[in-house]
Amino acid sequence: MRRILLVALMGALGTTGAFASLELELTSGGVTSGVTIGAGGIVSFSGTVGDWNINLTSGTSFSPTAITDLGSIDATSTAGAPALVIELTDTGFAPNSNSFVMTDSGHLVSGTGTSTISAYYSNTNDEFGTGLSIAGAVNGAGTLIGTMGPFSSAYATSGSFGAAATAPFSLTQVLTLTSGGAGTEWSTDSSIAPVPEPTSILLLGSVMVGVTQILRRRAKKA
Repeated sequence: MRRILLVALMGALGTTGAFASLELELTSGGVTSGVTIGAGGIVSFSGTVGDWNINLTSGTSFSPTAITDLGSIDATSTAGAPALVIELTDTGFAPNSNSFVMTDSGHLVSGTGTSTISAYYSNTNDEFGTGLSIAGAVNGAGTLIGTMGPFSSAYATSGSFGAAATAPFSLTQVLTLTSGGAGTEWSTDSSIAPVPEPTSILLLGSVMVGVTQILRRRAKKA
């Protein structure tokens, strides 16, 4: 199903389907776990990061079209857990873009805490191009596209943001989850995309729904 939807979206947006290097990095309390993929457009992580247990976090890229999706299902904290920062980055996006749409949803499965999602572009095509300092390391130069949150309960929202992204550029999504105590559990999904033509919006929505369903099936199997 995902392959059919992906092909449909590529055809509508004129992409060649050539992927750059998609990277996923999770950090909490100075502990970092990362996964890198060179081709295929999808990367995932399951395991522990500091005081967080990750059932499944997955990232998808539709490079060279500037679309990425970051989903995390059942990220659960222990008592006193520092914030969990999840970063998804890819490079080599084209063509230029002067407007992006962010679409975000999520809910607290249990406990208390917050969810915040930000997106960045880097005209120097830097991996993790945000300019942020995470775990003592300053990431490459980047420009903030927009931020949504913090959310402390179920949410589903979207918004358009102006930009001046010049090809080839990179995109980075940064999801920050906080915990109000032991047993805080978050499930979220976030996407960033250039503002599409009206006929492409329906295809984009179908693709995101398909990706979300696949992530949930994988989480149940895990």
